[in-house]
Amino acid sequence: MIADSICIELNEHIQNYHLTGIVHSVFDNAFNVLTSDNKFITFLNYSKPMAPNAIRLSRNISFLDFNIEPNMKLYFYKDFIWLRDLNITFIIDKASKWDSCPVFTYSKEKENKLQRKISFIEEFLINEGKKDGILPLLLFLNEKHKDFGNKDFLFIKDRFLDFVDSYLHYSKLRISDKVKKIIGFGAGLTPAMDDFISGLMVSRIYIYDYLNMNLNECIEFNYLMIGEIDGKTTRVSEEMLKYSSKGKVNENIRNLMISLFSDSSFEGLMENLKAVASFGETSGTDIISGIYFGSKILYKQYTRRLIDSE
Repeated sequence: MIADSICIELNEHIQNYHLTGIVHSVFDNAFNVLTSDNKFITFLNYSKPMAPNAIRLSRNISFLDFNIEPNMKLYFYKDFIWLRDLNITFIIDKASKWDSCPVFTYSKEKENKLQRKISFIEEFLINEGKKDGILPLLLFLNEKHKDFGNKDFLFIKDRFLDFVDSYLHYSKLRISDKVKKIIGFGAGLTPAMDDFISGLMVSRIYIYDYLNMNLNECIEFNYLMIGEIDGKTTRVSEEMLKYSSKGKVNENIRNLMISLFSDSSFEGLMENLKAVASFGETSGTDIISGIYFGSKILYKQYTRRLIDSE
C-alpha cells in the first residue's frame, strides 16, 4: 500500500530509529500502533484528515476488511513499514510531508467580525450540535440557555463548574487537580470532556496569537492542565490532548481555527464547522464546544485586561 502523507515529526523519527510496534486498536478508517519506544502512531485511509503522528494512505480502504487485529507486529524501515502477520507493506518514501504545527500566517480578522463569528458558532452548536456530549453542560453556563436536562451530567456538574472557575482564574496551582477530576468523562475512544478540553487548549493558543500575547505562557498553562492525565483516560485521548496542548490538531480542526481568526468568509467557517462536527458520535460537537467556550470567554477576559492595563 502507498502512503499519501506522513507527519514530518513521525517521518524523522522513523528515519533515525529502527522501530518495531504492535497494533493497538483497529477501526474501519484507521488503526493505531504502539511502538517499542512508546510512540502512538495512527494509520488513516484517504477519507480521514491528516493528524499529528499519522500516516495516511492513498486509498480509501477499510482496515477491518484486511483483517488487521490488535497485537499484530510491525517493523519500521526508512522507506516502508511491514505488517508481518499479514505480509502487508506500507510504502512511505514518496509520501508528502505534513506539518502538524499551528498556522498563524494569515491576515487577522477584525474584532467586531470575530465576535460575530463566535456568535455564529454558538448558533451552529444550538441548531446542529449533538446533545449527547458536553453541549448541555456548556449551554447551562450560558444565561440565554438554561435547559440543563441531560441527567448523565448531573453528577459531574459541580466538578465541571469547579474546573471552569480555576480555568477562568488562570489558577496554575489548582488547574491540574481540577482537570484530573473530570478527564475521561463520557463514552468513546476520546471521551466528551477530553474533546472539550482539547478544543479549549487549541482555542487558547489561537487567541494568544490573535492578541499578540506570549505563546510560551499559553503552552505552559496547557501543559499544567494535562500534567496528571496519564492512565486516567484512553491512550488515544492522551495522545490527542498532549498534541492539542501545543496547538497540534488534525487539518480539519486547524482549518476551522484559521477560518475563525483570519479575515475570511462565514461560508468558509460554516464549511469547516460541518467538517469538524462530523467526527465520531459526539466528538466533533464536543471539540467545537471547547473552541467556542475558549474563544468567547477568554477573548472577552483578555481584551478586558488589555483595556484595563492601558
